[in-house]
Amino acid sequence: LRKSLKRFDELEKFENDGLFKVMSKKEVSRLSKEKARLVKLLSGIRNLRNL
Repeated sequence: LRKSLKRFDELEKFENDGLFKVMSKKEVSRLSKEKARLVKLLSGIRNLRNL
């Protein structure tokens, strides 16, 4: 669970830093799908302190 939350934060950082613009279209698509899946699964527990 912590690993998934860490990956979610990492993907958001990539998007905010503009690294998606440098990556290939296929890679951006794959990462966007992964991020959407993590948002769906982890959005409710993202800010909990004790996991």
